[in-house]
Formats: sequence, C-alpha cells, structure tokens
Amino acid sequence: MPDALTYGLIIAGMMIVTFLPRLLPLLGVSRLRLSPRLELTLSALGPALLSALLVQELAGTGQPSARGVLAVVVALSAGVVSRNLALAVAAGLFAGALFYRLWS
Repeated sequence: MPDALTYGLIIAGMMIVTFLPRLLPLLGVSRLRLSPRLELTLSALGPALLSALLVQELAGTGQPSARGVLAVVVALSAGVVSRNLALAVAAGLFAGALFYRLWS
C-alpha cells in the first residue's frame, strides 16, 4: 500500500496537470486587446454559468429540497450584492453544506 508521500505526490501531479491547461490560455489571452463588444459578452458569461448551475439545482432533480432552495437564494444574494462570481459560488457551496449538515 502506498504511503502518504506517494499519495501527496500523486495529488500534486494531478493538480498540476489539471491547472496548466486552464492557466496557459489565460496567460495568452491577457495580452490580447479585446473589442468592447467581446468584453461585454465575456463579462456576461460568469452570471450565465452561475444561473445555469442554480437552475440545475432547482429543476434537475424534479423536486427541489428546501435546503437546496435556500442555498440557491444565498448564492444569488451573494452574487447580486458582491457582483463577484467566485464569492457567489463559495457562498452557495458553504450554505448548501451548512444546510445539509443542519437538516440531514
């Protein structure tokens, strides 16, 4: 059975392999000048993705749970107030985990 060091190296390798394909395009795109129309389109992408995830939570299982609805409300509220996609996702995940822990 592999030891903790082996598992740590495996996980670190997987992190690098997963992170590099995401980082390299960002480094190249950051040097490009984008048209205002494309910038506007890309700025709408984050909220659209968050909305798709929230709709999936509400409608994906057929009957949404109360804790799922509350987590969606928290995520939407955090997104509207902060206008920060990462913060909205983190708030929704935290709220979902908290509500699951409280009402399971």
